[in-house]
Amino acid sequence: MLIARMLAQLVDLFAGFAILIGSFLIISPVLYNVGLDPMLIAVLMMIAVVLLIFSMQYPFMRVNQSVGKAFFRLEIVTTDRHRPLTVSILVQREVFLKLFTCFFICLPVLWGKPGWHEISTETKVVWKSKTQKQGGSNDV
Repeated sequence: MLIARMLAQLVDLFAGFAILIGSFLIISPVLYNVGLDPMLIAVLMMIAVVLLIFSMQYPFMRVNQSVGKAFFRLEIVTTDRHRPLTVSILVQREVFLKLFTCFFICLPVLWGKPGWHEISTETKVVWKSKTQKQGGSNDV
């Protein structure tokens, strides 16, 4: 599971970088040719990249996954059976906790322990199965 999780993270990063690079190669020149101020173009590009990445991940987050986790048949489940897993929790986990500080808080995952992003959101990653219910025991 560790290798699948690491590869899923790489797929997510690659997809994000593809959107970032594509946006700057396609949208930025169009805005520049319109004659907008370079500072305004930079702000608009940041907003566009965030919205594009979120719009790519949102359909997957609705089914407790990310693009990479879906590719490797992984799923995020809650460890607190009294609290449902919502998109806002997944955004907190995947963006605010994992993406911005993953180099420090994801290290325990390498030793099979939950990372800080999992502890603080009360989630874990399991193999997705067709008959699995949320909170099932498919974790490896």
